[in-house]
Amino acid sequence: MANKEKGEKSFKALGKDWVLVYTTNSLCEMEDKSGKGAPELFNDGKITSMRYLLWGALVERHEDITLRECGNIIDELGMEGLGKIVGSVFELAFPDDVEPDGDADVGKIKAKA
Repeated sequence: MANKEKGEKSFKALGKDWVLVYTTNSLCEMEDKSGKGAPELFNDGKITSMRYLLWGALVERHEDITLRECGNIIDELGMEGLGKIVGSVFELAFPDDVEPDGDADVGKIKAKA
């Protein structure tokens, strides 16, 4: 079960319950694995980046998650559904980095200078 106070969000896909959370470790692992910084991944709009963003949010609570499995989750949720889920967990982790209109959709995340 997700704990919102800890920045977690839950959802169902592929017949499973999933918990997303961005932690320092998961963000570092995501950046190391992708070769890109988090702001670049959040804003470039590439499907590959979306898959890394999902992986980075899942790996803390689901250590064995693969990028391929993340792709299957994306296929089930669709890009719009995924963007809202990933954006909302990012907003829980980093509320000061979300656009002032409160829309936490991926692609609207401010990159820090």
